[in-house]
Amino acid sequence: MMQRRFTIPALLMSGVLVFTACGDDDDDAAGGSGGSSVDYCAVARDASAAFDSLSAESTPEDVEDVYNEVADAIDSVSGNVPAEIADAFELNAERFEAARAAFAAADFDPAAVDTQALEEFETEEYSAATDAVDLYDTEVCGIEG
Repeated sequence: MMQRRFTIPALLMSGVLVFTACGDDDDDAAGGSGGSSVDYCAVARDASAAFDSLSAESTPEDVEDVYNEVADAIDSVSGNVPAEIADAFELNAERFEAARAAFAAADFDPAAVDTQALEEFETEEYSAATDAVDLYDTEVCGIEG
């Protein structure tokens, strides 16, 4: 698994770390409703697309819009995430909220973000949570990234 650090590009991708998704989901493995992989993967794909829309030319307003969109996506699946990754998802959601707060404090200007505020998330526990979600997304959702 690829290690992610909270550099400025990684901070921009922190919403994707919640879902660790960046591709298409054609797998209906879990089926059903509420907490299914289909529901989860659909939201993960949307969050990934939102972050993929950012570029070096993105304005702070663009960054704020994406963070808000991903926060809404997280809220829409929180408490309804497949059991296999529920704890890992919650840890990643906590990290996302910290990154969102750091960006908000910098008026969503990536160059002004205080990355030291996020050092508490540079632990094995958070790394393992990201790896768990990444593995689930690859094996269940069919998402490569």
